[in-house]
Amino acid sequence: EDIANLMGLEAVCTLMLGRRMGFLDKSGQQPERIRQLASAVKQLFISQRDSCYGLGLWKYLPTKTYTEFVRAEEIIYE
Repeated sequence: EDIANLMGLEAVCTLMLGRRMGFLDKSGQQPERIRQLASAVKQLFISQRDSCYGLGLWKYLPTKTYTEFVRAEEIIYE
């Protein structure tokens, strides 16, 4: 699952940014920033799923799902 996620992330970044990001580095040693970005993207999708199919309390209160979503977006946009 992790390799499939990294492959998808690498493909999207290659198409959108026009360059490889190194998510599938052969040495298995990824820089910390790349690991953080991959983790943040995964968390972003999980938070979107949970907020879409959950109770929707995040609209009124800063729930755990909402704070994780915001934290993931901050990492991605840094």
